[in-house]
Amino acid sequence: MDSFVIQCNSCNNIVGDSNALVNEFEDFFILKTINDTIKIKIDKDNIKTKKAIEIDDAVTNNLSCECLLNVGVYLKTAPSELNGCSGCFIIIKKFTHTYSLNKMHENKKIKTISDLQKDVENIKNVLSKIL
Repeated sequence: MDSFVIQCNSCNNIVGDSNALVNEFEDFFILKTINDTIKIKIDKDNIKTKKAIEIDDAVTNNLSCECLLNVGVYLKTAPSELNGCSGCFIIIKKFTHTYSLNKMHENKKIKTISDLQKDVENIKNVLSKIL
């Protein structure tokens, strides 16, 4: 399965990466996991907060980017039409942009977001010394 990166449409921050796509719909997609490098905040106190997406007969927590845009929900309990998706992440397409990384191969290490961010910082440091 391809690894892919999830980016906030509002601030362009990378909010996570995953290779655990469960299902994709027209307006959102469902992920079993988002890697530990995430910058998504799970809002556990959002009882009075407007939900990022309303799902009947489900208990959810908003997923917010660092810029506070709600990019999806964490599905604590799922309705019957999303049977088996409890504990999954629902990411809303209109608030995010995704792009695919290389195909995963068993003996090939795919860099994580934090690895890529370190590489970018190293490049910036080298360029600042040159310029």
